[in-house]
Amino acid sequence: MQLMTNDKLRLVYNDTGKVGQPTIILIAGYSGIKEEWLLIQKKLTTQGWRVITFDCRNHGASSHRATGLRISRLAMDLANLMQKLSVTSAILLGHSMGASIIWSYISLFGTAKIIKIITIDQSPKALNTDDWHFGAFDITYKNLALKADMILTTSLTAQRVDQTMWDLLKERHRCHPFNQQQTHPLLENHLVQDWRDVVMTIKIPHLMLLGGKSMIWGNKFNQYCQEKYQNNSTQVIILEESGHLPHLEEPLSFMAQVIAFINE
Repeated sequence: MQLMTNDKLRLVYNDTGKVGQPTIILIAGYSGIKEEWLLIQKKLTTQGWRVITFDCRNHGASSHRATGLRISRLAMDLANLMQKLSVTSAILLGHSMGASIIWSYISLFGTAKIIKIITIDQSPKALNTDDWHFGAFDITYKNLALKADMILTTSLTAQRVDQTMWDLLKERHRCHPFNQQQTHPLLENHLVQDWRDVVMTIKIPHLMLLGGKSMIWGNKFNQYCQEKYQNNSTQVIILEESGHLPHLEEPLSFMAQVIAFINE
């Protein structure tokens, strides 16, 4: 299935379940694709959820072009998708850059159409600065142009991904190659965002799922989140054996935490 955004770009999406059922939208990270969510999509659908997944612009089967490569535009794409599919009440789940898309959506449109959010292994501020030491690797404003691609050149998993899933993702990427050079402006735009004010003021239930062995953020960031963000609205849970992709590395533990949270 596909839709046209308001800037005339084609987004490809899957919509399982029925209109009127509780809805959850799953958003992959930078270079990620909607097929990453197949296992949890099937699980949630069997439990009576309407599950929507999609490929962001310049990702997967959606259109690839060198315009709109910024997080705010991807948040607008999410808004276009929700409007097209008549989604007025949903849970949003985003991995890595997908979390930034959610925070941007909230910053732009508020939470009137959102029940809960789930963010996966993403810092609200990805660059290291004098007042923030929990950014990605050792990336700063000064070395951003040189080091941004570490995100794609570093192994991001601590556990072996199921071979069947791995083969499927490789095949889908072969059919729809990710153009790293063309999409690089989106990566840089993602990395320079600062969502700390958004995260601190979210009033709806928010689950932060973090990888205990994440090679991007590390244990100090996980400890900071537990101390700073854990409150009546926000839960911080660490999947101890996962790297940056817990939904692929520990799918059963990941699904258990997500299902428990959305059913609360």
